[in-house]
Amino acid sequence: MAGKISQSGIISVGPVQLEQIRRNEEYRSRKIALLEALLKNWQSWRAILEDSGVETLVIGGEEWNFYDMLDGIKELPPRQKQALWLILIVGEMAVQYKDDALAKLVARHDQRKEG
Repeated sequence: MAGKISQSGIISVGPVQLEQIRRNEEYRSRKIALLEALLKNWQSWRAILEDSGVETLVIGGEEWNFYDMLDGIKELPPRQKQALWLILIVGEMAVQYKDDALAKLVARHDQRKEG
């Protein structure tokens, strides 16, 4: 490795392109956020597929295929797959169930307090 060692003990091997690194990190973050949004809307995506037969969505010029995504999820380690499913996919449905359950508990509480 050809490079210079500075007095601070840092090895320099060429010009560091911090802007390129930042752009790559921003791109990766945006892509992760997009994938998270797709998975949070899994039921809607599945409905589109069932209703219209469209299995590939194009978002920002990038193609996302329903079945490729399923295959990718199947290949994850068990705990990652479980966490992804519970937090992103089931989690959105669970929020509605939680809200309904809390409303029922409040109604029950109020009813017992009154009578």
